[in-house]
Amino acid sequence: MTIKPITTTLIVINLIIFIIINVNPTFHKYILLLFGLNDFTYKYFYTIITSMFLHANIMHIAFNMLALYQLGNIIENNFSKSRYLLTYFLSGLAGGIFSIIYMKIFNYNINVIGASGAIFGLYAYYSFIYNKMNEFYINVILFHALIFLTGMNIAWYAHLGGITIGLLSAYQFKKSNKNLYFL
Repeated sequence: MTIKPITTTLIVINLIIFIIINVNPTFHKYILLLFGLNDFTYKYFYTIITSMFLHANIMHIAFNMLALYQLGNIIENNFSKSRYLLTYFLSGLAGGIFSIIYMKIFNYNINVIGASGAIFGLYAYYSFIYNKMNEFYINVILFHALIFLTGMNIAWYAHLGGITIGLLSAYQFKKSNKNLYFL
């Protein structure tokens, strides 16, 4: 498999940021609070973007980057770079917006960080385009059931935001490209 520039760049940026902020544990904590998406920072639009590049620990970044590597390479291979980046960033932004709405409606303050809203958007996009929605629904339901059963503190509402944009983007793409040769 050849190196895909967008996927590789996104992974490298995430890894560099993770390494830099983990040099000092105190620095790590403050960076996550200042640039994560929470009740104090959501007023600053940039935190919706910066929060997408922050990860809490090694498992968090490892799972997100593995998923990005797998999905990103497939999407980058078969679609335009602009569509890939647009879907990725809009899904991440939607994840942040859904998180803010959830925090406000339920008066819930959590620090939302990670690329999973964007990655779930890519997964929804891929599944819709390649007619794998049954598999997608089963995987998403099982993953989120595991979250709830184990009590993991994961922002599922950010995933929902990403999924929403991923599906809308795929629907729009499929609608405008009725003769997709790779389906």
